[in-house]
Amino acid sequence: MKNPDNLIENEQKLLQRIARGEKTAEQELLKRHAIVEKIEMMVYTRLNAPKEDKDDLVGKILLNVILNLRNGRYNPQKGDLNSYIWGIARNKIKDYLEKSKHLRHQTSIENIQLFTEADYQNLEIKELRRELRKLINQLDWKYQEVLLLKFYQELSTDEIAELLEISRAQVYNRFHYALKLLQESYEIFKKNQNK
Repeated sequence: MKNPDNLIENEQKLLQRIARGEKTAEQELLKRHAIVEKIEMMVYTRLNAPKEDKDDLVGKILLNVILNLRNGRYNPQKGDLNSYIWGIARNKIKDYLEKSKHLRHQTSIENIQLFTEADYQNLEIKELRRELRKLINQLDWKYQEVLLLKFYQELSTDEIAELLEISRAQVYNRFHYALKLLQESYEIFKKNQNK
């Protein structure tokens, strides 16, 4: 098992190289943490906007992350890099939504893979997946966000609470309430399918 202190030390050395302007260090960090892919996932699952706008926003967020790393604004001892990136992305997405006057209920989580590709071969599974997306998209954003962070980002309750600046109890309540709403909606869907 890797020593957490060594991981932090390695991250700090890499961040120092980035602060000195080493492009190879930036590329190494981007690749090691799959930062571009994570930013794309965040933008593409949260916005219902033209692809060009999404791509522009991904670029702006990535640039902001890199500039912050170059200026030493991220400290691995204060928190996880994924949480730091999520915070930047969340703020940039919020700014975009405010500027473009998109409403939060227009969010989409189309890119989240809920089943394996083998399951998609079954038409009934495809319909269930489509219906589940609709049901999730109907949830208030605060419930969607907790589901996204829990299932896709695989963050713990504590990490989600810190990131969203809410209590652990609020995270727990939102998560379980969202699951309850999904279950109730799914039961209605199932009844309608059996008619």
